[in-house]
Amino acid sequence: MRTPLSSLHGYLETLSLKSDTLGDADRRRYLSIALAQSAKVGHLAQSLFELAGLEHGLVEPQPEPFSLTDLIQDVFEKFELPAQSRGVRLDADIVLRMPNVHADFGMIERVLTNLLDNAIRHTPKAAR
Repeated sequence: MRTPLSSLHGYLETLSLKSDTLGDADRRRYLSIALAQSAKVGHLAQSLFELAGLEHGLVEPQPEPFSLTDLIQDVFEKFELPAQSRGVRLDADIVLRMPNVHADFGMIERVLTNLLDNAIRHTPKAAR
């Protein structure tokens, strides 16, 4: 949380100290970055609250049957554009006729989303 908070603080401080000398384009760009960092802090805080709830037994997994194959394909589709923009190719060797799994759909989706997001962000550009 330190990184987005530091970035948010830095851009807001710059806006505050240099408001008279910044052009409209720079002001809008700084505000846009500050808003994005604020949203990132909000998502991180929400994740921490959810994790704390899980650890303290306040949130119970809600298992249900679903197709893991379909979920993996859906999550991969969400990351096609971010992967392409970094020159990273996504490949999944998925068994098409796999039986349904019985798990908490939302939690499994979050795990897969976090794994792919981290993999794409931390893979060097144009790695194949």
